[in-house]
Amino acid sequence: MARTQKMRRLGGWFRSRVSKLMTICFSGVALFSAGQAVAEKLREGILNRRLEEGGTLTMSEPQFDNGVATCSLSAAAATSDVQSAAAALTLSKDMLSVELQCSGAKNIAVPKDLTNVCKPKDAATTTKHRTAEKCKFGKSAQSPEGDEIALHTLLGAGERVKWIQKTQAKTGDDGQTWSLTLTEEDLPLKDTPFFVGCQSEDSVAKSASNDSCKVPVHVEARPSAVADNVATCAYGQKSNGQVHWRSRSQQK
Repeated sequence: MARTQKMRRLGGWFRSRVSKLMTICFSGVALFSAGQAVAEKLREGILNRRLEEGGTLTMSEPQFDNGVATCSLSAAAATSDVQSAAAALTLSKDMLSVELQCSGAKNIAVPKDLTNVCKPKDAATTTKHRTAEKCKFGKSAQSPEGDEIALHTLLGAGERVKWIQKTQAKTGDDGQTWSLTLTEEDLPLKDTPFFVGCQSEDSVAKSASNDSCKVPVHVEARPSAVADNVATCAYGQKSNGQVHWRSRSQQK
């Protein structure tokens, strides 16, 4: 009987001991798991900080290819072994459509929505007469390099002449693509330059010219022409190459 009671006491002590050990073990597991979670958060924070420090967005110089200008915004400077033969987009009677591609997340066209374009500044125009901080983009831009103006006003064309935005990807990771199409009648009477570009949306909000590129556009004048005894004279470099003028005596 005494032996039985002793065994019961030993059994109770053993169970109590085991219970305490289990409690300690479970506590250790919980602490270990919590420690792992904290360590994981610390690692994530370090990684995110490294990405922020090393993920500075850089805008490439514009690349021109068959009427398409592309400016790419990425975490690494974009380089290309192929040098563009062109240094600007050109609109003419032989090329009436051009395209601007702003590639990369939050890479948008400027001036905003291309409602206006930038007319290069005239040397005679003083800085105070130019719109402050507008038309200031491109890596070399230290100050505004032109004035914003409606495209149709610049070209002397109808209001229907404007840039059209193509469909964007739903994710927004592909930036923006814009196209401009003219008719021969929309071409100006003299060679007319302007510029547009692409810029990081964050830089636009801060009125900064960082992370931006400048795309020059050259619009060639329409050809001079004679129709129904009426001469339309244009003054571009290529306007009068193939015009056949006739005097009144020749018409009789």
